[in-house]
Amino acid sequence: MAPTFRRSFQPTMRLFLLFTCLGLGMSTSPLQAQDSISVLKQAFHELRDFDHLDKEIYLENRARQPQLRKGAQGIHASINRPSVEAVRNARVAMVYEFATLHLRSVTHRNKRQTFMSLISNAANGVSRALGFSNPAEKSADLEDGFQNPDSFDFDDIPDPPDTIPEVDDPIQTVLGIHGGAVLNFPICAQETREIGRCNNLARPNQGKHLVPLRRYFGPEYDDGVARPKIRSANGQPLPNVRTISALVHHNGSNLDSRHTLMLMQWGQILDHDITSTPMIRGLNGSILDCSGCQSNGRHPGCYPILVPRSDKFFPVREARSGQRKCIPFTRSLPGQTKLGPREQINQNTAYVDASHLYGSHPCRLEDLRLHRNGRMRVLEHPRSKIFKNLMPRNNENDECRSPIGLCFHTGDDRNNEQPGLTSIHTLLLREHNRLADQLQAVNPLWNDEKTFQEARKILMAINQHISYNEFLPRVLGTEITRAFGLTAAEGYYHKYNPDCTADVHNEFATAAFRFGHSLIRPMFAMFSATMKKMNDSGVRLRDHFNNPDVVYGSHFIDQILRGMVMNPMEQFDNTISDELTNHLFQERGKQFSGMDLASLNIQRGRDHGLPGYTKYRRLCLQKFESRKFNQHPQGLFQQIRELKDLHHIFRPDVAQIVARLYRHVDDIDLFTGGLSEIPLEGAVVGPTFACLIADQFEKLRQCDRFWFESPDEHIQFSLEQLQEIRKVTLGSLICRNCDLFAPMPRNVFDIPDDVNNPMEDCQNHPMIDIAKWNDPKASSSSRGGRGFNVVVPFCDFEGRVALPGSKVRTSACVKCECNSDEICSTLKFDNCADLIEDVGPFAVTVDPNCSQECRSQAQAKILQSSTL
Repeated sequence: MAPTFRRSFQPTMRLFLLFTCLGLGMSTSPLQAQDSISVLKQAFHELRDFDHLDKEIYLENRARQPQLRKGAQGIHASINRPSVEAVRNARVAMVYEFATLHLRSVTHRNKRQTFMSLISNAANGVSRALGFSNPAEKSADLEDGFQNPDSFDFDDIPDPPDTIPEVDDPIQTVLGIHGGAVLNFPICAQETREIGRCNNLARPNQGKHLVPLRRYFGPEYDDGVARPKIRSANGQPLPNVRTISALVHHNGSNLDSRHTLMLMQWGQILDHDITSTPMIRGLNGSILDCSGCQSNGRHPGCYPILVPRSDKFFPVREARSGQRKCIPFTRSLPGQTKLGPREQINQNTAYVDASHLYGSHPCRLEDLRLHRNGRMRVLEHPRSKIFKNLMPRNNENDECRSPIGLCFHTGDDRNNEQPGLTSIHTLLLREHNRLADQLQAVNPLWNDEKTFQEARKILMAINQHISYNEFLPRVLGTEITRAFGLTAAEGYYHKYNPDCTADVHNEFATAAFRFGHSLIRPMFAMFSATMKKMNDSGVRLRDHFNNPDVVYGSHFIDQILRGMVMNPMEQFDNTISDELTNHLFQERGKQFSGMDLASLNIQRGRDHGLPGYTKYRRLCLQKFESRKFNQHPQGLFQQIRELKDLHHIFRPDVAQIVARLYRHVDDIDLFTGGLSEIPLEGAVVGPTFACLIADQFEKLRQCDRFWFESPDEHIQFSLEQLQEIRKVTLGSLICRNCDLFAPMPRNVFDIPDDVNNPMEDCQNHPMIDIAKWNDPKASSSSRGGRGFNVVVPFCDFEGRVALPGSKVRTSACVKCECNSDEICSTLKFDNCADLIEDVGPFAVTVDPNCSQECRSQAQAKILQSSTL
């Protein structure tokens, strides 16, 4: 057993322990040994100095925290909030970063080999100290030849073994983070899907949360270690990101002729399933004020964006101070686990595992569960018990803009970001509970745990099925989908590879999968149950960032989901709505208080040290050459060597602007280059983003032991069950989980069309036959009535599950009885007051089955309440 070290150790003893563990004091050269000790001492001094500065800035800005939390910076920080674990790990990363910087300064006059010898000795010392003689080899699927030839080739540093996180990191020990005790993780079970961990039995931490993002190339930081990228390939400054946003990603509206806004919305929730890159916070979780352009007194985590003098929207100077105006930007939290350049972390589990609903940590999942009948916690709709449930709320989101201080609570903290996203979260929560109710009806002897885990397993399978069989083929096109092995399997999927890693790539999370920002429209239209646009309604994005109160409206979830299904998305191109580039997270009634999403995306790429766009295009050309295509999509293999070549792959006007902005073709930021490409035929995106997206999702499938089509007998669905899961579409989920059944197109990602994509009644949209999950040992025929199918002893009335002999209200004035005929009838009330008292006035006013008299009385009661 490893010895237990306590924080009460004197600093000298703790440093001696660290030197020994790292191997920095073991060099045969006295000079190097002395330098090693100096470097480590300096790294801890730097951390101490950082803590002092952090505290000073916190005390200076403490009074402004309430204002910051409700402003744009607060909302931006809220959706990128780091967990306690992430902040703890960042302190370890900072020591590695400071040590790396000082190792470089110690050896900057010596030969490169001296530096690499010292840093490699340190990295190998970690492995030796922890009992591993052979450092882990690089991942097999990181292709040879794609490493970045930096002045310091940090890719030569051995990665820590995959099992190192199971034992205390030596720097964590010195910082007193774990106290030096061995972390007692349970042994991985073959049949149980834990939260992220234990997917790969040989490497149990692969794909879990708080793992550094992977890279195709080494980072290109300005100082080679951590400072954001600021220089062109010819040494001159890179163009201002706000200027790029204004000229390349300017406002424009070109509605897509094929796909609906629902494709954008599913893309966002899928992104929130697999990526979350937290930002730096100040002391005590405070919001950093990164709005000032001056570096004096600014937190080191700030990297603000200067508003250019030519800006057509934001003023060049602040109205009060007269100083130059900057758009606030906070850097991502560091998360490297070895000496070398800064890395960022993924706070979510990498897998397509519905972590946006269930969370990426066991504690979050426990908090979300009801622990009864396999269900998750919900909020009874505030307007009526007749309306379907909403997500639970809490008051723990300090940046929540709701006047009542309550925001929704689910697996991912970004669920309140905008109403369309909130609605999809609600849809998935309702579907989990619907599945749990059906499983309990089929298997009444199942306990809560068994019911919950099976409902969770089915919902995760549906999530994967929709993402890979409805969403990705439209984004990537059929040729790319097939070439990267993303097409639907027949029977089981037999390509699981335990030697690959599903960890998310930085380039995917920071650039490629942000392609959806081009698809967003400034308004969400609302549609009625007759699939007609509601003329007097619409949800403007800027008015509802981090304020979900609009969701409490009667049938709001129904109406916004129908609106996304019936309205086209913006066409994928270089333009982005000014709702996002001028008004992002804007405070209502406060002019120029918003941010610019395009600028933030480009700045984030530089913050992460991402190489230029052309480097990834060349990488993707090699990837494409190794794939088999039935027919090569046009423009797939076009080489780009100079700025003048851009007209081959960008629209002429965009190519001209980009060539004028950038000094060198290799300077083009990945987000800007990928968004500017002409889409592939039959796809939403262009070749570079298609490549990076397809490559990531190929790994997320191949490397997932729990993939829903797995043939593993410990975890597999039966072939009959798989057939049921494959029947489900996003359209059928919407049908079953809205308050009212309404016609729905067969494919909700495609524009409705009478011939190719007709509207169909919800009764005709397929749903899972839960009888295929019948467990003979856990079922009972005692619930079956005369003439009732005892194998499936329940009824499903518009997504509401009822047991035999029971009754359920589907609306204020409609009651259904679960018997052999499944009869629903309109209720008549002699006393409207009793009805209104029972279900609430809002449920009565929206139900055409209620009498006109009762609806009028209900409307009068609502008006009376609003005047009080």
